[in-house]
Amino acid sequence: YRRSRPYFLPMTWGYCLIVLLTLGVAFGGAIAGGIPGVFLAVLLAGAGVPEIGSVVLVIFLALIYCFWAGVIARGFLFMAPLTVLEGLPVSFVAYRNYQLVGKTRLWRTSAAVAALPILAIGFQAILNLSLGGAMENIHLAPMANFVLVSAVGAATHFFLAPYWTIFVTLLYYDYRVRREGFDVRDLSLANAVGTIEQGGES
Repeated sequence: YRRSRPYFLPMTWGYCLIVLLTLGVAFGGAIAGGIPGVFLAVLLAGAGVPEIGSVVLVIFLALIYCFWAGVIARGFLFMAPLTVLEGLPVSFVAYRNYQLVGKTRLWRTSAAVAALPILAIGFQAILNLSLGGAMENIHLAPMANFVLVSAVGAATHFFLAPYWTIFVTLLYYDYRVRREGFDVRDLSLANAVGTIEQGGES
């Protein structure tokens, strides 16, 4: 925790910026497409085809979500690795992030960003439901049941919370290897250090 102190403020500003971008995308999407989509859904529901209206509304929400995933993939996916590992300020993160992602991998990265929250939340929901179903067979007092459910929920969250961070970190190193030859540079430095050490021993 002491070593993480210098990164706390930049990471806080960075994630505040991501939250503001998310709110901006949601608000802008609601104005640009959501309001006409809601109007069309209400119109279709009044015409006796509510299912089509619901489908149209879901499509608009999915488009807004995909646009948000593209914005995050374009400039802020590697916020934590770039801030901690490379020591970049928040003002340079978007440019450096785009350097790593590039045009060729932007669509695939956006798809990964869009799928990652769904997978993480889905894993947690499935695990909570399965554990909740198992605990229904255990007849405990209400207070003991509340404590047990809370403990299981917290344990599930702490078990799955690193999933996002692990995914982003591995993807960061993969992009550095593919675009910048990070592994070759790392191996060459290791070989140089080994050669110097062997020369000093001899």
